[in-house]
Amino acid sequence: MPVEKIPLYKLPEEKLSNKVSRWTAAGKNMSVAKYFLKKGSSAPIHHHSVEQATLIIQGRLSLIIEEREMVLEAGNLIFIPANTPHGGGEALEDVVTLDFFSPPQEDIQNGTDPLKKWSVVDR
Repeated sequence: MPVEKIPLYKLPEEKLSNKVSRWTAAGKNMSVAKYFLKKGSSAPIHHHSVEQATLIIQGRLSLIIEEREMVLEAGNLIFIPANTPHGGGEALEDVVTLDFFSPPQEDIQNGTDPLKKWSVVDR
């Protein structure tokens, strides 16, 4: 795979709900997703078959990981092991995250990821 420069702002926006947007790109061994969560939005509890790292770029986010609540803020980085339930909580402010998945999260590319149901829990 040749090296490619990808401007995040040129990736297509995927509206998961009226409060949540996502932009995604994938390489051979990992994928990345930028999320924008409007204050008050909440993700469903879900898990992935891949490891996830999340970097909070802006805002504060309450997140439940294995039934434990964590409040994350800009500059915080967390690693979520494969198959670990996480989500719930809510965006305490408008939030921007970068999520990295290894290997690539194929369900995002094929449209079957659990966050497609986001609007069910979005307030």
